[in-house]
Amino acid sequence: MKKFIILPLLLIFLSVSFIGCAAIGIKPPSSVCDNIAPGESLLCDLAKKNDLHLETVGNILMLCNFAAIEEGLYKADDALAVLKNVKTAVAFQPSGAALVKIVMSALDSRPMLAMAGIMVISPYLGYLDTPDIIKIKDQELLNIWLDQQIELLNR
Repeated sequence: MKKFIILPLLLIFLSVSFIGCAAIGIKPPSSVCDNIAPGESLLCDLAKKNDLHLETVGNILMLCNFAAIEEGLYKADDALAVLKNVKTAVAFQPSGAALVKIVMSALDSRPMLAMAGIMVISPYLGYLDTPDIIKIKDQELLNIWLDQQIELLNR
């Protein structure tokens, strides 16, 4: 029972924190996307268009992943397998929609990971569901983030 309470509470806390900061005019710190020209990165273009902070999205995913592992919803090895699948796919410069499909299929074979993952990432996957191909800059950004997550999970 405890497992099913922690993740929703974490999500509510994070959402309220970000909405609250936006409501009172606190700007997030600078983003890696601030220095990337329009058209150079699909991820940054989508983040700017939808008023998202790319690092915030990554941090939310990371925190929820670690909370789910801590609560025993799934093991670090399951999360590592998904991250490595996504990293392999990124090397082939898929479309945004193909990347979404790869993430979802990786989650399908891990029910507890899927439950936690879909709840957290589904709002962001909708933005990425596009036929546009990810750019080289996206590959760089995703590989940096994926490598960080893999390194943290391997500790």
